[in-house]
Amino acid sequence: MEVWHFFFKFSVQNFSLSLFQASLYLNGQQASSLLFISSLIHLHIKLNRVIILVEPYNCYIMKIPSEEQSPRKEKKGVSRRTFLRGAGLTTAGTVALSAGLLSFKLEESTTPPAILGPGEAEVQFVVNGQARSVWVEPRTTLAEALRDHLSLTGTKVVCDRGSCSACTVWLDGKPVNSCMTLAVDVAGREVTTVEGLAQGGALHPVQEAFIEHDASMCGFCTPGMVMSCAALLKRNANPTLEDVKSATSGNLCRCGTYPKVFEATLAAAKKMKQ
Repeated sequence: MEVWHFFFKFSVQNFSLSLFQASLYLNGQQASSLLFISSLIHLHIKLNRVIILVEPYNCYIMKIPSEEQSPRKEKKGVSRRTFLRGAGLTTAGTVALSAGLLSFKLEESTTPPAILGPGEAEVQFVVNGQARSVWVEPRTTLAEALRDHLSLTGTKVVCDRGSCSACTVWLDGKPVNSCMTLAVDVAGREVTTVEGLAQGGALHPVQEAFIEHDASMCGFCTPGMVMSCAALLKRNANPTLEDVKSATSGNLCRCGTYPKVFEATLAAAKKMKQ
């Protein structure tokens, strides 16, 4: 058995990729093998009568003697060996791509992105149907911008870490935690707060139902609850009890008024259908 040994070097500390290219002569025909190797990869490839064993820093190419010297007839179609060889190379290529061994350089954009900060920047967006503009620092949350800059204090900040949903508002019609949303990220978008649910001085049916069914105690969670329930009725006019529970699953009420919240939401749904 003929054995060829090659030595190549790459940076183990940085796990950088090395490029090793070997030209093999299989049955009188030249084949080129391009291997991308990292410090954690061991490759064992068998092609015809040649075995390639690749490990960090070393590559061994072993040529196995042919079992018979007489030429074989060329078979038409796809043989089992050809099929397995193609499947193996396809699998190896898939693993290399998924492991990030093959990298592609993306063309850099000619237009640099806009940089905000570290000082205040102007943010323009629509709040409750009106175009508003505020000057805030990039770190300012939407809840802070609404309360401290626009005096919309109906949005409550309770946990200030996105775990209670008392600060829920609608962003482009979808409920979000305003304490976890940066004000600069809502530029050009539409925000609806609990103050924006009432139309022409008339309360939203969900707000009226919360009053009628006594679904509020301390009141800290109430604005977020109302916004979540109103969003549910906006997308589902005929909700079930399970739908209401799912819609308010992220809203934390420390007073335990959940049964009253469920009753109020179902009652508001019936009223809105009349």
